[in-house]
Amino acid sequence: MCPDKFAGTLSASEAASAIAQGWQDFAPETEVALIPISDGGFGFLDSISCALNLTTEPVLVRGLLGQSIPVEYAFDHQTAYIEVAQSIGIHLLEPSSQTALVTSSYGVGQLIKAAIDKGLTKIVIGLGGTATSDGGAGALAALGAVAFNSEDVQIDALEKGVVELKDISRIDLSQVEELLENISIEVLTDVDNPFLGARGAAKVFSPQKGATEKQIQEIEECLTHFAQLIGKRKDGRNPAVALGAGAAGGLGFALIRIGAVRSAGIERIISILGLKQAIEQADLVITGEGKFDWQSLDGKAVTGISRAAMNLGKATIVLAGQVEIGRRDWQTIGVSGAFSMSDFSTLTESLNDPASTLKRLSARVARTWNR
Repeated sequence: MCPDKFAGTLSASEAASAIAQGWQDFAPETEVALIPISDGGFGFLDSISCALNLTTEPVLVRGLLGQSIPVEYAFDHQTAYIEVAQSIGIHLLEPSSQTALVTSSYGVGQLIKAAIDKGLTKIVIGLGGTATSDGGAGALAALGAVAFNSEDVQIDALEKGVVELKDISRIDLSQVEELLENISIEVLTDVDNPFLGARGAAKVFSPQKGATEKQIQEIEECLTHFAQLIGKRKDGRNPAVALGAGAAGGLGFALIRIGAVRSAGIERIISILGLKQAIEQADLVITGEGKFDWQSLDGKAVTGISRAAMNLGKATIVLAGQVEIGRRDWQTIGVSGAFSMSDFSTLTESLNDPASTLKRLSARVARTWNR
């Protein structure tokens, strides 16, 4: 049982528990393995920590608009795991045109630095679900990047949101490169969008963060200027065209520029959690999410799990708050059945008591799918 979060109602671990309880209410003899999952966005740390029994470390960082917020990262041996949505997640504010240009990723850089200061040498970062479009400028500032204006005077524009990037004439990354000299960073993204252009961070993702049509163009111009200032990596590669550079409001771009390696979120998480081995030992795979729709078919957790199970010859069923695609569509990714909480109870009931509703749905499905 490896569901993703049910956004706004249940975490992945809460959903897994509810599904298991409902199933075993009908078939108590069933042996279940609970592996909450995430595609790298919100819930990533919860999923990884539960599966790997990680230790968590609290940190106080700067939030999207400069306020101090408590977050945490997880670690084991020499590896730290960071979920950027904890510090700059879109759930932390009400996105609007007033916030679209001024939110910052500074807190992410503080989390990375905290892990390094603890002596950890490998950092795995789940990108996704953010409310900023600053291209990762704030995160670079927290790691030691310095900006200068046209008179070569140091300014703090990197940490003030995307709108301030147009005032920068030069960026010095030497302190960042020194800090990360013996550090490896891996970023996990569920999208492969580049940094700029029609599929870039501004055009595709900034509308979700409250940007108006005019602001979208302004963000694109600021990010283009930022990319020109940052330039290519030491190996000659252009981070702006890298897969996943547009993820998390362009944070992927900044991290790839300073040496991070990008991995497809769900595929890498399946590997980290040892999910394929668990699937091999199972008769049935149950996954789920809040809304099973067209976005689910594009690199999301449910698709990654169902395809992994299909390759191993195991059936997958999906339990979701809502199912908005048809049988023909979900069968193409290896799903054998999809069941909706909205068909089992009213939307109000599902929202008021999502765990109980999901538990009842699981018990109902078990009547058909249990041996």
